Order: sequence, then structure tokens, then C-alpha cells
Amino acid sequence: LGEDFLSETCHTHPRFTEVYGGLRETMLSISCPEAARLLLTRTEPLTFVTTRDDAPPEPNDLDGDLYHLVDRSRAAALSLLQDRTRPLSDRLALVLELGWRLEPLIDAARWDAGHRLLDRYGLRAYRGKRLTYLRRKRRGGDLAPVRDLLRSLEPLSPAAPDCYTALAKPDLAAAEIPLEQLAVYFLFRWWRKASCNGYLYRQAGALVTAVLATAGLTEVCGSLLEAARLFSKEVEHSEENSAAFRRAMDGPDFSLPAILSRLEVPHAI
Repeated sequence: LGEDFLSETCHTHPRFTEVYGGLRETMLSISCPEAARLLLTRTEPLTFVTTRDDAPPEPNDLDGDLYHLVDRSRAAALSLLQDRTRPLSDRLALVLELGWRLEPLIDAARWDAGHRLLDRYGLRAYRGKRLTYLRRKRRGGDLAPVRDLLRSLEPLSPAAPDCYTALAKPDLAAAEIPLEQLAVYFLFRWWRKASCNGYLYRQAGALVTAVLATAGLTEVCGSLLEAARLFSKEVEHSEENSAAFRRAMDGPDFSLPAILSRLEVPHAI
């Protein structure tokens, strides 16, 4: 019937909106079954649609240098995630490392060094060299810390804790395109939050961990779509759970080496 026939609920929920000065970003939530279906069945790379209006920017205290670096790094991370010439596990490893290496430069206000690092990640030969190093750190390891993190969150549905207990080792190669779309969804949801506080690795770690968790819940939920809906309802729709999930990336169980150890190494490299 079309958009004009949507109920008021579907016009306003489930949607997320983030405001950064003059920028307002809005997206559907994958807790909605139709939004999840559209996301996970799409085969073309996702794109962000930008429009302009005459609304004045909201008052803010964003740092211009930080905002610009985070904005550019998100574009770089999007390019890395959508490079389908590489296995998804490689792409996730590169995005994770990018966030890890940029955050100390942000802390030191070394903006030029941050932009030079982004330039290097734009070079295919450089990405190949980084992957040679990163693959030595990966072994598709234990997801127990991810399981423990999920179980530490406040459950919003009675079934969630049992689902978390059944979290299985994910096979990223079995659903690369849907999981790529999911990774881009989390990139759009979280990455720009670092423009408010500089915690870029927190967003990168949460992105990769969310993909691993959702993929690992597929078996117990019956499908990737239902696993994505569960994760979204339990984590994204609770500000406390979402913040706790991302804050956990600051701890040793979710450091760069720890998360890398949970990423599988592709068989053919």
C-alpha cells in the first residue's frame, strides 16, 4: 500500500536518531522484522542517503578536529567493510585495528597523524601488509567473554539469558554478505559517537563483537534474522545495555588482541 498507509508506530518506531550539531542521522532498527529482512536480504552494498534542510544546527560543544577525523574514519571503515575481494573476517580485523590505532592519536590531539594513518589504510598494498600481521593473532577462539558480557546485561525478555548461554562459535564465511550488511548497520549506529568523546576503539570493538555475537546466536534463534532482532531488542533498545556493551570494550577481554583471537582465519589467503 505504500508509506502513506503506515501506522503511526511504524512512522516513528523502531527508529534511532542521533544529532551532531547540524547533522541528524536517522535509521530503522533491526528489531523490526521487516527492517531486518530488508537489511539481511540485500545483496548490493549499503549506502547512506544525505539530504539538506534549512533547520538551524543544535547547540553543541563538538570539537571540529575530532569530528572531522571521526567522520573521515567512518568513511574509511565503510570502505574496508565493503571490500568484497577479502573475506569478512579480514575486513573486520582491519576495522578493529583502525579504531585501535586511531584512538591514541585522538587522545594526543595528533590530528595530522590520524589523517595520514587513514591515507595509508586507503592503500591496498598497506592493507595487505597489515593483514599479514593480523592473521598471526587470529585463531577463531573462545567466545566465553562475549557470552559473559551478554549475560551481564539486563534481560528485556525471559528467553534472552538462555539464548546467550547457547552462543555458538560463529561461521562468518557462511553468511558473508548478510553479516557485512549487519557490520555496516552497526558502523552507522555507533561509530560517530566517538566524535563526542574520542572513544573510537570502543565503537570499533563493539561493532566487531556485535557481529560475532549475532552470528553466534543464529543457531539457537533459528535464523540470522531472528538473532539480529534479539540482539537489537536486548542491546540497542536499552540505553543502559547499549552503553554497558560498548564500555566493555575498554576492558582486557575486549582489547585488540582479545577480539582478534576470536576471528577466524580464512582458509585460503
